[in-house]
Amino acid sequence: MNHLTAYQDALPWLSREAQIVDTTHLSPSEVAARIAAAVTADLT
Repeated sequence: MNHLTAYQDALPWLSREAQIVDTTHLSPSEVAARIAAAVTADLT
């Protein structure tokens, strides 16, 4: 649990620079597909 403070400190930057992918109800393959689609969209 030592990493939580570093994560909370980085969260403002992450929120600005990253795309959030809610993986709550997704299978690993669905997560991979969503991430691949997001990366592909950013490249076009």
